[in-house]
Amino acid sequence: RAAADVAAAVPGGRRQGREIAVASFDLRTASGRTFLAWALATGSALLLEPDPRALPGSAAWARPTLVAGPARSLVELGQQVRRLGERDRRWLHRRRPGPRLPFGRLRLLLILDDGRLPVDDVAFWAGRGVAVLRIDRA
Repeated sequence: RAAADVAAAVPGGRRQGREIAVASFDLRTASGRTFLAWALATGSALLLEPDPRALPGSAAWARPTLVAGPARSLVELGQQVRRLGERDRRWLHRRRPGPRLPFGRLRLLLILDDGRLPVDDVAFWAGRGVAVLRIDRA
């Protein structure tokens, strides 16, 4: 069910090939287990970052299609993307019609805790073709 919900919410429909996910999560939480189940069920390439503070740097290095982690880490990722965009526009690549995707292919941010992104961050990501979702803990 989680895989179907994610596929339905991602702009541009289902992606060809496999998702490339960078994630930091705790398997003791329902959202962490749900995310891992989704990644295994869909055959996603998965880069696990044990330190949530390092998630933005790992995402910049891996250039994923999806980043999953605590809201605080995703806020920092947004700040990093803004800084990169101010310095060098080459990190944005146009591979298809529509907005330029961060890192050339980032399409989805998954919040895996109870935190929230500021409204400005959600608008920032939406303007770049990136959906922001929360995995339900239920």
